[in-house]
Amino acid sequence: MRKFNQLIESFKQRGRYYVDKIADEAIRKSDYDIAFKYYQEAYLISGSRQIITKIQELKDTVEGRRLPPDLKLRIVTLISDYLNSFKK
Repeated sequence: MRKFNQLIESFKQRGRYYVDKIADEAIRKSDYDIAFKYYQEAYLISGSRQIITKIQELKDTVEGRRLPPDLKLRIVTLISDYLNSFKK
C-alpha cells in the first residue's frame, strides 16, 4: 500500500511540474504547442480547474501574439475545441 501511495503522489507532483516548470518554460520560448500539451496532461493527472484557467490564459496569449496566421489559427482552434469540450 505504501508503494501505491508513493506512486499516486509522484503523479500529483508530475502534474505540478508540468504546469510550474515545463509549460511555463515552453511559453517563455514561444512553443505554445508544447505548453498546451503539458497543460492537458497536467489536467488529466490532477483534474484541477486552475489548469483550465491556465489553458484559457494560453489561448489569450497566443491570440495577442504576432504569429504566422496559420500557426495562430491552428493553436487557437485546438485550445478552443479542448475548452469547448468541457461545456458539453
